[in-house]
Amino acid sequence: MKGNKQGEGCRPAGLSRRQLVTRGAALALSIPCARLLSGCQNYGEKQYQVDEESCTGCGNCRVICPHDAVDLPNRSLFRIDTDLCTSCGDCLESCEREAIRVWVIEVPFFEDRCLGCGECIEVCVDEGDAIEWAREHYAVNTSACNAPGCGMPCMYACSHDAISYSGGAAHINTNQCERCGDCVPACPWGYIIPAKVERDDDKCTNCAKCAEACEFDAFEERRPDDYQESYIDPAACNGCAECAEACEKLDAISGDQFTASLIQQHCEGLRCGLCVTVCEEEAIVVHEAPRRGGNDG
Repeated sequence: MKGNKQGEGCRPAGLSRRQLVTRGAALALSIPCARLLSGCQNYGEKQYQVDEESCTGCGNCRVICPHDAVDLPNRSLFRIDTDLCTSCGDCLESCEREAIRVWVIEVPFFEDRCLGCGECIEVCVDEGDAIEWAREHYAVNTSACNAPGCGMPCMYACSHDAISYSGGAAHINTNQCERCGDCVPACPWGYIIPAKVERDDDKCTNCAKCAEACEFDAFEERRPDDYQESYIDPAACNGCAECAEACEKLDAISGDQFTASLIQQHCEGLRCGLCVTVCEEEAIVVHEAPRRGGNDG
């Protein structure tokens, strides 16, 4: 017996190819379009789904979808708590969409001005705890000091009786020294070695409390002339949450995140694909639709 031509094994007995095509077209026209598309999409065809791990809830897919096939309760949006924000600008590089507006405040540290009073350490403890002693006590360069021949101006400048003379040089009693700094300019040769602090910029929160506490102007708060409070442009924000992660020191950025999903009964699948073109996170991916009866063979 000769084999059937391709496709003839599926043709009902007694029908020609022309009759089969004609009946199939008539059947298709008798079924509502939505039902027909839904049936096609659920019968072994590829369909779009949202990867929940990648979706940021930006809402672009919902806006562009002409079939109302995207379910998203609200757009994901983030905001800045201006009571916590110190305008450090750490979040700026995290936002690829440039949705964050920060007028950066700089707080430079001038080590040469520091006379080691330690006031900055005390105010920084409850902030970033970023300042610590580099040298905790005052001292004298005794090998160079020519006291008492100099007239001991450092001793007379000290109001805490912490400086005395012995062995041809001045000495500082660290138990009595208040680190006021008065002795430093009093020594015309610069033989007084003051205490010093150092700052860990990675821990610094940019709060500028050190600048307020320092009487020697070793820290300065520099605000832009056009300074404004920081904010996130909601029209540009895509809800990625990268800014919140970048602001871990202050925790000044927070928001509500949502995830989209596709209503398969409405979705046109690969026939449309508009949602894929606007998804910057590539969160809309292709999956094999389930086959009826659960038969994957």
